[in-house]
Amino acid sequence: MPRTIAKKPVAAKRKAAVSDTTPKRLDRIEEKLEESRLNLARVDEKITTIFNRQGSIETDVKSLTEKIGNGFVEKIFWVVLASAVGFLAAHAGGV
Repeated sequence: MPRTIAKKPVAAKRKAAVSDTTPKRLDRIEEKLEESRLNLARVDEKITTIFNRQGSIETDVKSLTEKIGNGFVEKIFWVVLASAVGFLAAHAGGV
């Protein structure tokens, strides 16, 4: 009588295949999580840099605005003074 080979049940084969690939899958997932963590750290650093630059730009704009405002008042002063001197010189008979 021929000898029959006992076959493993299909469920046992699947279970063995799954148990072989599970550590590999977990390793890949861990690698992806580590890459994501590093990318998130890079993005966080870029955002911090952008906010610092924005603060610096705001400070520069404020100082320039103050300089422009002060310069405008100074120019008006000199125009008024020159006009007054010219007016007085014209009426004094000097010109």
